[in-house]
Amino acid sequence: MAVSAPQRMTFGEWLDWASKQETRSELIEGQPFAMSPERVGHGRSKAALFVALTDALRAAGLACEAIMDSVSVKIDDLHGFVPDALIYCGDKLPSETVVIDEPLVVFEVISPGSVARDTIMKLEGYFRVASIAHYVIVDPWEERVLVHSRSKRGEIITKSITTATFDLDPPGITLAPASFWDRD
Repeated sequence: MAVSAPQRMTFGEWLDWASKQETRSELIEGQPFAMSPERVGHGRSKAALFVALTDALRAAGLACEAIMDSVSVKIDDLHGFVPDALIYCGDKLPSETVVIDEPLVVFEVISPGSVARDTIMKLEGYFRVASIAHYVIVDPWEERVLVHSRSKRGEIITKSITTATFDLDPPGITLAPASFWDRD
């Protein structure tokens, strides 16, 4: 749903505008779109994913960090997404950072209202960012993970994972999808 905005805006204009709003949004085709309220199960899946990422990065001893649901990724001048989680490797980011310029892996936990946007538009958008090696879609309803990876030749390879662990290389971690599910 569109948030009332003065006009079509660039990524930089959106960041300035969004910083003054009470609702969170993403930038799509130069227009801000409000991020819907989340269900408890969605929040639990995001939190479990974040813990799993943090634990895997720590276990691998990597100079990377997992960041949950708080920063934007600039796709181009008219698109900016806020992934549910991401992995960034490099120098420690200042606490005031609002845009991650070179994320390595981005994650979306899909919800009923975001399936088309997350599986089509964001898939195409995220892979326009040169640093992104993997785009991982977590589907808590089907209890599966879709791992989209950029090959050395630039092709996108997709794997559907339900029970097995999977590796993300880079950065060099192993994750277990079962740890992402909210099982009440």
